[in-house]
Amino acid sequence: VTGNTNYGIYAYNDAATTDLTITQSGGTIAGGSYGIGTEHQGTGATTVSVAGDIRASNYGIDILNGATTTDLTVTQSAGNITSDGDGIHAENHGTGATNISVAGSVVGTVNGISAYNDENATDLNITQSSGVITGGNGIGADNHGTGATNISVAGEVTSANGTAIEAYNRATATDLTVTQTGGAITGGTGIYADNQGTGATRISVAGDVRGDILHGIYAHNSRSATDLTVTQTSGTISGLPYGIS
Repeated sequence: VTGNTNYGIYAYNDAATTDLTITQSGGTIAGGSYGIGTEHQGTGATTVSVAGDIRASNYGIDILNGATTTDLTVTQSAGNITSDGDGIHAENHGTGATNISVAGSVVGTVNGISAYNDENATDLNITQSSGVITGGNGIGADNHGTGATNISVAGEVTSANGTAIEAYNRATATDLTVTQTGGAITGGTGIYADNQGTGATRISVAGDVRGDILHGIYAHNSRSATDLTVTQTSGTISGLPYGIS
């Protein structure tokens, strides 16, 4: 599926609709600006599942949930998502959770994955089971909602000069958890976690984490947050000037 000037696939749900679902079982979806773009202003969930290649100059996958929607789910089971902007860009202004799962290559010149929960959304979950995520920033998560932020990676997450994994919990969010079960995390800063919410911050790493410009791992809890825990079970953490800060 090829759209030479704008979208490979674009889908819009208005206020009278329920769920919005796009499924790719193979092949390539390419757009001049966007590979897949959705805008959901209905009352149901948005689900995008891909198993082939996605190519675009702006966003590979661009998902917008409006205020009356529920969950936002993006699942990559295979293939490569490549964009000069964000590989995956997801904004959830609805009342449900944001769930992004990837198992292939996600490459964006700006961000590999960028996910945003607005104030009425709940959890923000990003899971990498294998593959590579890379961009100006590898993974960016910004949770203004009422739930937890959970990032779990098992492959390579890289950024040349930015931050490999950058996670923010705003005032109404709860726990912030970053878990590395394998692979390597490399960037100007490896992991940056800022919890301004009401829960705990937990960072657990089991591979190499490297910050070539600043921190290997940086973790901050505001006064409203609770516990802050950093656990290393294997691998090497390095940074300039700080390994863990």
